Amino acid sequence: MNYEEKDLGTQGKEDTLKGKVDQALGKGQEKAGQRTNNPDLEARGDVNQTRGTTQATYGNAEQQTNHSLDHQRAHLGAHGTEHTLKGGLNKIVGKIEEKIGELTDNPNLEAKGKAKQVGGTVESTFGHAEQKAGDRLDPHA
Repeated sequence: MNYEEKDLGTQGKEDTLKGKVDQALGKGQEKAGQRTNNPDLEARGDVNQTRGTTQATYGNAEQQTNHSLDHQRAHLGAHGTEHTLKGGLNKIVGKIEEKIGELTDNPNLEAKGKAKQVGGTVESTFGHAEQKAGDRLDPHA
């Protein structure tokens, strides 16, 4: 299975585990090389330990990255929904203010209502963008 086909957290767990196995095997090779006075086996053990440490560290980084992406997905999605709803509400309130301003011949209230509608459109659009950004971070979307 390719790295692209696996969830980053799953791949990270596998890499961490493989790295720890390599560390343990390398430690065994190093000790066996020391006991049998075999410098090649000892050196291979040292290399395997280093490779295992590197792979385990990389796996931990993959898991932390996955956790961070999960947090960002949730954060962007929640804030996007909030901004979309607030923007929609401001558009409605702005439309009401605009109409009241027209009916009462109050140009200031009418202008305030129009401005609130524009602000609502901007906030709603921003919310949709946040939601899309959260979706883009989601590998399953």
